[in-house]
Amino acid sequence: MADPWRGEVQAVDGLPALLICREAGARAFDDTGPTAGVPSGGLLVAAPGAAEETYDIWRTARAGHGG
Repeated sequence: MADPWRGEVQAVDGLPALLICREAGARAFDDTGPTAGVPSGGLLVAAPGAAEETYDIWRTARAGHGG
């Protein structure tokens, strides 16, 4: 029998946390930029005042490590 607690993490697995963060006022970004839905690739949430700068740092770091 397959173990439901093992396996690959899917994009939808982060949606509950994303919803909580968005309701608290955080901005959300994925690999393509700001996101309001299912993230494409990685997911970053940040406070509005630091969101753009944090996203730039995150995107640069991910690019330097292949993704």
